[in-house]
Amino acid sequence: MTVVVYGKQDCPLCSKALAALEHLRPEFGFRIDYVDVTRDPELLARYREAIPVVLLDGREIARLRVTIPALRAALAGAGRRR
Repeated sequence: MTVVVYGKQDCPLCSKALAALEHLRPEFGFRIDYVDVTRDPELLARYREAIPVVLLDGREIARLRVTIPALRAALAGAGRRR
């Protein structure tokens, strides 16, 4: 499984989302890719007011206030679909 986080530097919500994902990574064994939206004008236009945005295998599972329970539920659901 691959989790992609769209965010930017100096974003407290992005840091919290990454910390929550790091907390869950040993349990679910996924890879985390971080994308800084400020490096791509199209991504910046799309996600400027919505970061962080978390995708699991290309499907959005969270945005803005990312919580461990919500992430755990999405990750567990993805594991059942495999």
